[in-house]
Amino acid sequence: MQVVPGLTVGGTERVFVQFLPLFNKVRYNLSICCLKRPGALSQELKEKGIEVEYLNMPSGPGLLIFLDSLRAIIRLTYLMKKKKVDIVHSYLFRANILSRIAAKFAGVRVVVSSLQGIEVTRKYPLLLEKLTSPLVDKFTAVSDAIRTYVVQKGDIDPDKIVTIHNGIGLAGANVAPIERREFGLNPGMPVVGAVGRLAKEKGYRYLLNAARMVINKYPQVQFLIVGEGPEREELRNFAFRLRLKDHVIFVGYRRDVLRILSRIDIFALATLWEGLSMVILEAMMMAKPVVTTSVMGNPEVVVDGVTGFMVPPRDPESLADRILKLLRDEALRRQMGAAGRRRIEEKFTIERMVSETERLYEGLLAEKRGGRG
Repeated sequence: MQVVPGLTVGGTERVFVQFLPLFNKVRYNLSICCLKRPGALSQELKEKGIEVEYLNMPSGPGLLIFLDSLRAIIRLTYLMKKKKVDIVHSYLFRANILSRIAAKFAGVRVVVSSLQGIEVTRKYPLLLEKLTSPLVDKFTAVSDAIRTYVVQKGDIDPDKIVTIHNGIGLAGANVAPIERREFGLNPGMPVVGAVGRLAKEKGYRYLLNAARMVINKYPQVQFLIVGEGPEREELRNFAFRLRLKDHVIFVGYRRDVLRILSRIDIFALATLWEGLSMVILEAMMMAKPVVTTSVMGNPEVVVDGVTGFMVPPRDPESLADRILKLLRDEALRRQMGAAGRRRIEEKFTIERMVSETERLYEGLLAEKRGGRG
């Protein structure tokens, strides 16, 4: 059984949708459980013939969270027993905690929890991860940086955590780019793109400040920002105050992110913390040079000076400098983009991710069989 909190359009959820159809269907009979109601990616799973059990868990304050969590544990336990589940693999903080408790009650043989990013870098989640870690056979971390952080700050046994980097399906690169006129992009002008949730952790204020610096020196450029989030209006107003109205376009949520990435010339992400960014993988798959911050898992994907540039977080001057360097050198953009595509093909395919996960399952099942003699 694979358990996720929701099926909204986040990095973890997008990996999940690509990941599930590739499992060995002869060896594994998958059950999928979503704690919340159907989300934006639910239809995509349905189109792929993957059925999902939804617990319709609401998000309430205080005592309601506790009661809703208790009900979810009871329902998860029932489903695990009913389906005679051998392996439970959960993703993201709430699903991890609830699934491992339910798995204990249900007598599930193997329990795996994935550590994705920021949800394990705060004190309260880290404490719960530590307290419930005896219920877990293995943690998977999406980057070595997350693994190291959890070992150091969460005081979890390093032997219980293995890194399995996120992967991406290369077939997705075979898409036609969006038409420039769809977003009002000027003919012939280079485009810097950013994709991600419009929230504090993505560092969009620093990107917009960098955009102002870039435009002062290279006015024939446009910035395209794709995504929704709690800071949308605040960021739009901030861009207006910086007099970026004619150069920065907010396009909101889009399902055709790869088509947009196919159109841009440079991908930029000013993120302040990141487990392992799916959109960076996507940009590199589309052969785009990446300018991003040297936080958490980013340096494990982007090779500085080869597939793009790494800059310190909260440093719009450095971000602007590297974007300008790429804007002024088309040959360098092509060279770095091609190097990024090769790196994805060699190290970050979804097939590699599935293979490593299946090997982990097999090893854990073998240990359990050996333990019973």
